[in-house]
Amino acid sequence: MTWILSKSCKSHGRLLPGLLAALVIAGLLKLGWFQPLEQIGYRLLFQLRGSRPTDSRVVVIEIDDQSIQQLGRFPWPRQQYVELLDRLKQSEANVLVIDLLLSEASSDDVLLAEAIARHGRVVLASAWDAEGKPLLPVPALQENAIATGHILVRSDSDGIVRSVTPLLQSQPALGIAAIQAYRLVRENVPLPDLQQPLWLNWFGPIQAAQHYSFAEVIQGRIDPQEFQDKIILLGVTATGFDPLITPFDQTPPASNVDLHATLIQNVLQQNLLRPIPSLWLLLGVLGVGPLCSWMIAERGIVRQTLGTVGLCCTWGMASLLLFQVNYLPPLVTPLALLGLTGCTTAIYDRIRKTGQLQQQVEVLQQSDFFKEDFLRTATHELRAPVANMQTALDLLKSPYGQENWQEYVQILEEECHREMMLVNDLLDLQRLQAGIDSKRLETLYWQDWLQEVATPFRVRAEAKQQYLKLCVSPDLPNLTLDTASLRRLLAELLNNACKYSPAGAEIELRAECRASTIVLQVCNTGAQIPPEQLNQNFEPFYRVSDTQAWYEEGTGLGLAIVKKLAERLNAEIQVQSHSKITTFTLLLPSTDRSCL
Repeated sequence: MTWILSKSCKSHGRLLPGLLAALVIAGLLKLGWFQPLEQIGYRLLFQLRGSRPTDSRVVVIEIDDQSIQQLGRFPWPRQQYVELLDRLKQSEANVLVIDLLLSEASSDDVLLAEAIARHGRVVLASAWDAEGKPLLPVPALQENAIATGHILVRSDSDGIVRSVTPLLQSQPALGIAAIQAYRLVRENVPLPDLQQPLWLNWFGPIQAAQHYSFAEVIQGRIDPQEFQDKIILLGVTATGFDPLITPFDQTPPASNVDLHATLIQNVLQQNLLRPIPSLWLLLGVLGVGPLCSWMIAERGIVRQTLGTVGLCCTWGMASLLLFQVNYLPPLVTPLALLGLTGCTTAIYDRIRKTGQLQQQVEVLQQSDFFKEDFLRTATHELRAPVANMQTALDLLKSPYGQENWQEYVQILEEECHREMMLVNDLLDLQRLQAGIDSKRLETLYWQDWLQEVATPFRVRAEAKQQYLKLCVSPDLPNLTLDTASLRRLLAELLNNACKYSPAGAEIELRAECRASTIVLQVCNTGAQIPPEQLNQNFEPFYRVSDTQAWYEEGTGLGLAIVKKLAERLNAEIQVQSHSKITTFTLLLPSTDRSCL
């Protein structure tokens, strides 16, 4: 369970930098901070994609500088448009879209109305003034037109018109009205959803489209068959009239008639842009940030940098591919998210690793302190028995030592045993750490074997006015393992329980079966390990700080040996200490079906 929680916390830590970066980007996105950058990205996508072939079904007759020089100052009398309509009437099935506001009456309106009627397929422009009042064509002209369409467009802060409103006060856009008229006379072109803004897919520089000078057309220098079965737009492109910036045309700019020509081409070719919805973008930001940080977390700074750059390049290429198939993805916002996530993850990892290094330094410093303390203790423990043995030998040599020689010999035996135990502990720990000893496997019969292990400690407990209790579950399955290691492990735990328990304390050795695991517990009352020292309890050279009267000095090797022995048995050792009760638990895996 501890391992699962640790792994879960680690995974959450890997997601955290990306989540923080995603929240920052989402907030900036909501505030509109990325709009200027996305406008740059919009133009960049068009430049990287390049030009596309124009639709030959759309042509523009432009009122250009050359026409104004030849025909006089603009606006012109209606007679000029009458001549144009008569010229175009010679080519059948074309639709003429006049991108000019003919809302002011003129003496030639009757002539122009008759020309419109003769042509039969003319679409006129409408608009609204600053007060919202409709600017419609002169009634005589509107009655003879096949349709009218509004020419209202709104540019963004960078001057580019990105989308057109298809319906405004029940009036279709001029380009949509032209398509509807073309459907009546030529082919049934599918219409887009008129309830949503139509995003323009600029095909390239305006010069690439089919443009004819107004003067050349009415002077007969253009073959009327050039306009057969086409949608013809008439508009002003002369310098200073209706300038329009596009991703391809800035200096010189295009004009509004080119915008409507682009809209018509997009509908004819079914390649209007489809932007990513704002909600999808927001959800994508919140999902991609944590995923990105999870992918690059806990890697070297070089790999994190390369990973971030790689992800940015991948999104750049993916954006261009999406743009090629008429989707309009956000370019800058995901790049900013990936870049910020990479930086945040790198900083977070550096901070976390710095903290880990600091913890390791503290652990090493603490370990050095324990080692120094152990060396002092070991020096004392090694010298004290030698000093006592030397004293006993001196007394035996003295004239008076013959009378108490048995007492001195006993001192020699006890101190020699004490010295050997300390040396053996040191050697045992070294062998366990090095993994030198080979395992000797035997089959255990728990009831008798645990009785045998506990008997010496029962005598010791009685001598200290303690009570040792043995509880063995009768359904424990026999187990084949390294009995010598298990015996030593239990002996160390029982030794600690006896050593650190006061008089009158109860010590219990329990053995039972739980879910494919044999559980051995050594529990003693009257003693408690401080909570902050539980995790350090199994470290070499460590001894629990305690000043109680019943505390006995030790070398700090016993529980370190216990931990190594548990690893040797493929078992897990745990400790709990609260309410003056300390319990050491050994979990031995078992495959016996009776233990399931």
